[in-house]
Amino acid sequence: MQLGSVEKDGRRRPIPIKGSEFVIELDTLISAISEQPDISFLPEKHDFNISGWNTFEVDRESLATNVPGVFAGGDAIRGPSSVIEAMADGKRVAATISRYLKNEPFEYEYEVTRPSVYVEPVKLTVEETLESTRQETKRLKPAVRRKSNDEVDLGLSKSTAIKEAKRCLRCDLEVKDEDEKEQ
Repeated sequence: MQLGSVEKDGRRRPIPIKGSEFVIELDTLISAISEQPDISFLPEKHDFNISGWNTFEVDRESLATNVPGVFAGGDAIRGPSSVIEAMADGKRVAATISRYLKNEPFEYEYEVTRPSVYVEPVKLTVEETLESTRQETKRLKPAVRRKSNDEVDLGLSKSTAIKEAKRCLRCDLEVKDEDEKEQ
């Protein structure tokens, strides 16, 4: 697609680029665009267990369907969901398929991970804590937005990013205790 000329509403409409189409040979393609799964490709009489929401029923640990050797994840098992969950499912399915192909038992291990580098906790004074407010991101002015497809949210400057980072509770980070730091 390419952007066409500016129309009455101030926006440029996408126009197809002739000759830009291409074909990728596949055995099966299951589209996952955070909508209800389309399982119409399955024959009328198939062996899969399908939920009332038109999703594949799977083992929650291995993401294996009831058909041996067939695994599923993302929208195909959850319906509309987040890309993060779909990516996590893909990672889990890849590990499961690897073990399946090697005839190894599937055992998913849940473990707490720590950062590889010690990160000193941020220490704030009471005043800094009380004064810390959410930092506003810079945004493209509305007059400019109407006539472009440029990114609207321009992010934070270095100083405001540091202020915003100090507000973080660091839920994703486990730091070593003072006595562990020596090891």
